[in-house]
Amino acid sequence: MAVENPILDLKRLDELLCLRLLDTPPEEPFDRLTRLAARSLRAPVALISLVDDHRQFFKSCHGLPEPWCTDRETPLSHSFCQHVVASASPLVIEDARSHPLTFGNPAVTEMNVIAYLGVPLITPAGNTLGSFCVIAPEPRPWSHDDKEMMTDLAASVMSEIALRCAHDDLLAANTELIRQAAAREAPFKRLTESQVRLSAAQRLANVGSFELHNISSANISSADISSAGGNWSDEARRLLAQEGSEPPSTIAAFVTEIVHPDDRERVANAIEYAIASRKRTEIEYRTRLPGGQVRTLLTAIEPGTGPADSPAVLCTALDITDRKEADAKLSDQRSQLLHVARVATAGEMAAVMAHEINQPLAAISHTANACERLLESGRLERAELQGHLSDMARQAKRASEIIRRIGSFVRKQPTMHASVDLERVVSDVVTLLAPMFWRNNIQIGRGPHLDHSFVAGDEIQLVQLVANIVRNAIDAVADNPLGARHVAVAIVRPAAGRLEITVADNGPGIAEDARGRLFEPFFTTRPTGLGMGLAISRTIADAHGAALSLDKPQSDVFRTVFRIGFMEEIEPGG
Repeated sequence: MAVENPILDLKRLDELLCLRLLDTPPEEPFDRLTRLAARSLRAPVALISLVDDHRQFFKSCHGLPEPWCTDRETPLSHSFCQHVVASASPLVIEDARSHPLTFGNPAVTEMNVIAYLGVPLITPAGNTLGSFCVIAPEPRPWSHDDKEMMTDLAASVMSEIALRCAHDDLLAANTELIRQAAAREAPFKRLTESQVRLSAAQRLANVGSFELHNISSANISSADISSAGGNWSDEARRLLAQEGSEPPSTIAAFVTEIVHPDDRERVANAIEYAIASRKRTEIEYRTRLPGGQVRTLLTAIEPGTGPADSPAVLCTALDITDRKEADAKLSDQRSQLLHVARVATAGEMAAVMAHEINQPLAAISHTANACERLLESGRLERAELQGHLSDMARQAKRASEIIRRIGSFVRKQPTMHASVDLERVVSDVVTLLAPMFWRNNIQIGRGPHLDHSFVAGDEIQLVQLVANIVRNAIDAVADNPLGARHVAVAIVRPAAGRLEITVADNGPGIAEDARGRLFEPFFTTRPTGLGMGLAISRTIADAHGAALSLDKPQSDVFRTVFRIGFMEEIEPGG
């Protein structure tokens, strides 16, 4: 008999309760996904909402205002997510004030929920736990790409839930096995129960386990090796397409039959290392399955600890193919966003750059005209001609360098991690923004030169990061009196193995209530600002393992100081 109200479906409510997610504290893996959703879709609020029979509980809430951020729940009267659960399908609302499902919902007026995009969180059993959603306080048309992005991220939420449950179940199963071994009470029955739970946990987490023998080990007969194929879990057989067949039982057969040809040597070396060192190791590699399908696995390899006839290694494999594909999509979209930001920056500087390029071009033109007049009069000496030609070449090189720097800055190219000299990055930024300093009568100060300032990263993105911070400083001092506009950029080594770029200005400073929100998308303290420069800078810094922060005022002169901290690369290219 069909359930009239899907919200009250007992199977759904039972599974939601068994997952032990309700009324639990925030957890970083889920908070990371809501932050990523908000940043990627440029939405101020992102929620992981779990819906039971009378409320919606927020397992993660990014950007939600008080008091709901502290309460982490609302009654169903304020819930849009309940409609996602009821339909088990995405809900796209451009303006909740006119949408038939939500126009009377109190959340519209009390929580300022206007635009909403939510996708269902569905378990392998087919039960909808709740919704992964983003919210905006103004009408917004959500694109197909927005919906696809949220669907991909919702899959990552379910993967995190599965891994969380699998960890709990595996820990409980392991504890149970240890207790059984100590008590020796009803070992076979309890072992069977634990194996069933382990199998269910592996199925939920997409994790499989198997054993491999070393054919060269002494005292192992061919019959032992042949029967060892039975020590593959059901999920391992499914992951590696070994259902209905005898999976490989030796290391050599596994590497030859399962592992992708390009990764075989790495996998063989990892297994050999685990056996020789008696240490657990992990490796990420590709498999080539029947039919040509390629999957990516992350496998933990444990060396065997038993006698010679026991397995050489115990392997636990996790299929991360979907995660890798989602990471690739997010990386591509982030690169596109950074490129758009660089092009926008270059566009804002176009007028002053045109003036800067026009100066060397005008100098070349005047020098050429002078040479022509001297030639016509017959008064041009060879040495004088060489001097004029050198001047023209120098001015042409100056114009070429300006154009090169602009071209490098806006060129769309893949992220390339290599050794990057921070001194060169800062020099490029100062040269790139020199016309803006000149036009606004700003004095730019440089710290002492460091002989070695290498970090690992993408040079163009690091130039964009520093340029965003310096442009903020230029805007901050623009209203100071003439002669009192100062920006200082320095590279320091605060400790061994650490480098910092500091950007300071003597502008009016940043209000205390705004300091905590500076890196949020669309938050700005300037009437004409978009609020994306610092958010993009934080994204670039995070991708480079760098720490971007705003310091407390250090003096009465420099009232705003940004710091970008890096791990130093001791050997360039290392």
